[in-house]
Amino acid sequence: MKTSLLFHGWPYVAMALFAIGFVIRYGILRTQREVRAKRGKLSRSDRLWRVGLVLLLAGHLGGLLFPREVLYWNGVPFRLYVLEATAFASGLLVLGGCLRVMWRQFGKSTESVATQLVDAISLSLFFVALLSGLLAAVMYRWGSSWGVMTVTPYVLSIFRGAPVGALVAGMPFLVRLHVISAVTVLPMLPFTSIATAVILSFHRVLDRMGAQVSGRTASPRRTLESLRQKYNPAPWIWPEED
Repeated sequence: MKTSLLFHGWPYVAMALFAIGFVIRYGILRTQREVRAKRGKLSRSDRLWRVGLVLLLAGHLGGLLFPREVLYWNGVPFRLYVLEATAFASGLLVLGGCLRVMWRQFGKSTESVATQLVDAISLSLFFVALLSGLLAAVMYRWGSSWGVMTVTPYVLSIFRGAPVGALVAGMPFLVRLHVISAVTVLPMLPFTSIATAVILSFHRVLDRMGAQVSGRTASPRRTLESLRQKYNPAPWIWPEED
């Protein structure tokens, strides 16, 4: 029962909550000025932290999209060592960056209590996902190979609508912890301070789309803005945001 809930149903719940949360957060962050102001704080992040995060995400995405190519690459021992070392070094960089962000975040008093709480929980879960992934890489070598043969089919089965939880349920505890903690972070992301960077990018995409639409048709930006003003739940949830 627990396995069915964690590896079959919970990923869908997490994705649905993420989508709903993104819409709500978009309604709360009304003006470009608010988003830009908060994003200015994000732009001062350490370069190594960002580079490591990009490499780590690219590696995971590559394992999902190109599993056969990864196995082919790992067929040569030297290339396998390079890939594993790069992935592990990236994980260490991100882990160190996560610790620094946690140290700074927990000492802040400028954000609201709710935002601080969500940031603390999401950063803690992200830290657990990173640490469990690194420990799994140390204890169970060549994770780039066995990962694309177990975790990748599981993730793809979720998107196909028929999750095969047994692929992950039979894995060691650290691997299961890595997967579950990573999935659990997802629904919290829209309500973190980091989400403002994503929302700013979303604003820019809508603005560019609106600039390409003729004046006779309402731009996606104006249409979404009118819908936001009409159905925005923020005044009911957080009256002080008005």
